[in-house]
Amino acid sequence: MAEVNQRHHSQRAFSLTELLVVIAIISVLLALLVVSIQKVQATARSVGCQSKQRQIALACAAYATDQAGRLVSPRTEKPDPGVSGSGFDIGSACPLLYWPTAAAAIANDAESFHCWVMMVQGPVVGVPGAVYFTGGPGGDTRQETEYAITRGRLWPYLGTLDAYRSPLDKQDRLRSYSLNGFVGVQVPDDWIVNTPVAQWQSALGEGDCSAFDTTAMSRVQKPSMTLCSIVEAKQQGLYSNYGGWIIDPTQALWYDWPALWDGVVVTHSNVDGSSTAHEMQDPALVELMKSIPPNTDLTEPAGVHADWLYFRNRLLPGNIANAVPGAP
Repeated sequence: MAEVNQRHHSQRAFSLTELLVVIAIISVLLALLVVSIQKVQATARSVGCQSKQRQIALACAAYATDQAGRLVSPRTEKPDPGVSGSGFDIGSACPLLYWPTAAAAIANDAESFHCWVMMVQGPVVGVPGAVYFTGGPGGDTRQETEYAITRGRLWPYLGTLDAYRSPLDKQDRLRSYSLNGFVGVQVPDDWIVNTPVAQWQSALGEGDCSAFDTTAMSRVQKPSMTLCSIVEAKQQGLYSNYGGWIIDPTQALWYDWPALWDGVVVTHSNVDGSSTAHEMQDPALVELMKSIPPNTDLTEPAGVHADWLYFRNRLLPGNIANAVPGAP
């Protein structure tokens, strides 16, 4: 007779402490995984933003090739001949802000200027929603429309509205990027012989506006170091930025400042078609930029001004000497 030995195995359950430890470990791992995924997603968006700005820089270069070297203007509207210092002061010490492509008789036509985006004031016949000026709160609410972007000189080279908007942009607007206000003009942005360009001429040792003239690609002495496009903080409400991106090259004064959607990282492209991401060095400046209202000039408190120096030395290197000799 065969004997069957029955073996009884004792089964031991997890204690409450062990179960809590396992749950805690899983929670930590999940938290690390979430953080890693968020970092990967943020990096992907930053890379995507740089890629779009690289496209913009290459489009600017292609436009110059097709225009016998003439660069696109960073402005987003034509100059107003009825306003002093608006860019249409032919008789001033500094000439026209941007050259018309048409004959003098129709030079004031909006289509005759090299604006990379062309906003217009007032209704356009047959184009609903083309008006940009709405007279909203603050008195300066220039609402950009699809019409304005598609009418700009870079539209044939970019061809899609998505190219004008950063994947980092959390705002409800069509365009996230601005062009460097020192490139594609005869004088920076829309300041002519009045303040502050006249002061800049004196401070930078320039007797005239020749150092600021970048209407042609050949006038940009260091394309790989010269800012082309940048993410810019919004204007009032949900309205797009207009004009070129500009800061004071003689003091730590920001007329515009970069968008800080990614914490402390600012993406930008260079005239040669490259792109990069700059990590802001001054946490106090970052917090200040996040707290003050848009359209407010920002003068930095006393300090090293590392971030201002970074962007200042990329406005127009070679044409304008570095603020600190030997700085990159």
